[in-house]
Amino acid sequence: MFERLASQAMEELLGDGFVQDRIRIERALDLRYAGQGYEIAVPCRAQPFDGAALKGLRATFDQQHERMFGHTAPQETVEIVSYRVRGIGFVPPVQLPIFKPAAIRLANAQRTRRRARFDGKDVDCPVYDRERLDVGVSFTGPAIIEQLDCTTVVCPGQAAQVDQWKNLIVTS
Repeated sequence: MFERLASQAMEELLGDGFVQDRIRIERALDLRYAGQGYEIAVPCRAQPFDGAALKGLRATFDQQHERMFGHTAPQETVEIVSYRVRGIGFVPPVQLPIFKPAAIRLANAQRTRRRARFDGKDVDCPVYDRERLDVGVSFTGPAIIEQLDCTTVVCPGQAAQVDQWKNLIVTS
């Protein structure tokens, strides 16, 4: 059963573009005392089960049962409820691009000005185009930053800065 499931997981991960040395297959058995209504997942090795392996699984099950439920029943029969196989494909670390300043002045990123209310007072705020805020630019609120998928409000007294990954960092 494990080999069939592991083979299927490996095939799917290879089909998704993972290379074999970047794939890990994990196996576990859902075990329970015969007749119980709940199971415990017990990790197990890929090797075929011999007497020693089965004794080790049983011991691990009993230990986990003791830890989870406060008792064990070593005289009771243990049954396998299900076989679990997890295929894990490891992706390479992401290298985020680091951006250099493009010499775009803050004034060039301003679209317009807009009235906004802070603490019950109307304030005239610059509205900036997020895409035009250059790396390293910094300013203090109040300000409104617009982009395609969101609007960011920088409240009076807050500081905003664009870092080398083009994150907008707002601090009080």
